Amino acid sequence: RRFLLFLRDVGCRPGEAREILWDEIDWDLGAVVKLRHKTRKKTKRSRVIPLTTSILAMLRWMRERCDGSGEVFRTNRGDPWTKSALVQKWDRLRKKAGVPKVLCLHGIRHQFGTAAVKGGGNVKLISLAMGHSSVSTTERYYLHLDGELEAMKREMAKGKRS
Repeated sequence: RRFLLFLRDVGCRPGEAREILWDEIDWDLGAVVKLRHKTRKKTKRSRVIPLTTSILAMLRWMRERCDGSGEVFRTNRGDPWTKSALVQKWDRLRKKAGVPKVLCLHGIRHQFGTAAVKGGGNVKLISLAMGHSSVSTTERYYLHLDGELEAMKREMAKGKRS
């Protein structure tokens, strides 16, 4: 449950979340700082994953109940999640809840990005938060214009008033 809440509120890749180590959390910054990550070669920078206040509170609660070393997200036996074990767990939960098979863990990330863009968020900041090496990636996958005709008309009208 905590893993799913983390994905929903933070929007990072499921693999990134699975691999987060306790010593990668910068509590003062309120973010996870990963030195090794998917887009490191392109960006030449650390991956900074901003954390919401509710996620920080959840992580503090989790840290109080463990030794505070190694991976943040672990199985009930205390082992780090493997990719296959996480997928199997998701499949069992999905089936139990009657959720269609097409919905995968990565879909939570897509929901995060789509909701952020449709909610009027700054695409550049959303792109940085999601760890995209380019804003064009965010625009291509999350800037859905279908059904946004009225919003486009309002923006066009703004230009005529100037």
